Amino acid sequence: MGMKLISGGQTGADSSIIAVGKGLGIPIGGLVPRGCRTERGPNPGLRALGFTESDSHDYASRTRENIEHSDATLIFATDPTSDGTQLTIDHAEAIRRPCLVINPFEPAAVEAATQWLHATRPAVLNVAGNRESRSPGIARQAERVLHAALQAYLAS
Repeated sequence: MGMKLISGGQTGADSSIIAVGKGLGIPIGGLVPRGCRTERGPNPGLRALGFTESDSHDYASRTRENIEHSDATLIFATDPTSDGTQLTIDHAEAIRRPCLVINPFEPAAVEAATQWLHATRPAVLNVAGNRESRSPGIARQAERVLHAALQAYLAS
């Protein structure tokens, strides 16, 4: 089954696709703000990983475009009310794309993500969620959950 993982390249949940894609042999990419802008400053290394710069520095425009260029969005968040996460939820609902919000620190996160993947069967999965500064440790935890859920999903 061919699959691709995309994200907006931000710190935190977005960055989980990098190691997961490499570990499972799944291509990655997604649209990032012009200049490969992240909360830690420019990250030009994202280009070499398969990310594409948008025409705008605006986080919101790349968020909407990544949702529009995917089949479903998996959101890792401990705070689903953050501006970016709320925009992601609202836009996915507005264009009727499946999305699921998971707290990756919850014990049932892997099972919930795996079941949702089976239900949605996305060819292009957008991964989004809280930044590392809003939710310390989320990148590593989202990576753990995403890897386990995708491994189970792809094995079935």
